[in-house]
Amino acid sequence: MFATVLDVAGWMGQDAPVDTLVISQWQRWLATIESDIRRRIPNLDRLVDGDPAYWQTVVDVQSAAVARMVDTYDAVAKQEKTTKIDDGTITRSSTLASWVIPGKLYLTDDEWDRLLPEPVMSAGSFMPSYVPGVNFRAYR
Repeated sequence: MFATVLDVAGWMGQDAPVDTLVISQWQRWLATIESDIRRRIPNLDRLVDGDPAYWQTVVDVQSAAVARMVDTYDAVAKQEKTTKIDDGTITRSSTLASWVIPGKLYLTDDEWDRLLPEPVMSAGSFMPSYVPGVNFRAYR
């Protein structure tokens, strides 16, 4: 596993959870995202071993996906809260961005773009680069 619970907490700007059930759930989500990445990039270990910057990208992408899941796990599309204070009221509302899928663990297109190997362009034509062990048909 590349990213850890501490990485997710750091991505969210908060302390790591201490509840063992929460830690276990976050670890499961990290493992699921890693499995999704490995399905598209079977030679992930080889890519990470030779490139610390790529390793950090994998950690960041995993952490962002799990943080998004944590933030939206119990979310609804729109939420309002009204508080009465003395003789007045304050209403606060929040709306999820249209691209957020509440309660679903996934990578965004931008995150996949950060992970997938760059195609090689030659003389104005498209030329896919060959990466041993990578099935380019599985990319989109």
